[in-house]
Amino acid sequence: MKKILLPLLLLCTLIMLCGCGRKETVTVLSFSGEGCKVNGPNSRAVVISDKVVTITSEGVYELTGTGKLPLIVNAASGKAVYLTLNGLDLSCDNSAPIWIQKASMVVINLKEGTQNTITDRHLYTEIADSSEGKD
Repeated sequence: MKKILLPLLLLCTLIMLCGCGRKETVTVLSFSGEGCKVNGPNSRAVVISDKVVTITSEGVYELTGTGKLPLIVNAASGKAVYLTLNGLDLSCDNSAPIWIQKASMVVINLKEGTQNTITDRHLYTEIADSSEGKD
């Protein structure tokens, strides 16, 4: 009985720790056209420059609205970034709409009952395999 109880207790503790307080610390990114408004405790960790939105720090972020600009995650190593898509329609003509440049862990969640669309409109060219034609 002890062998089962301890791992179960540790699992319950981990679930409680992961879920506690997240809703209170959510930073909301509201996309609109080629702009984005930021509201929440980690507002300073979101940089908007040259029609690019960059998250520079760990935290919990909710993404909503309709936008035509890329979101880059560039957070310090050892830190986790949580993204919740809440009715997000994000596209980009010249880059990936969501680009994880640097972070130890990024978790992307879809808010229940919402529809989210991520569209990469960039046209890529095929890169030829350099080993073709070699024996």
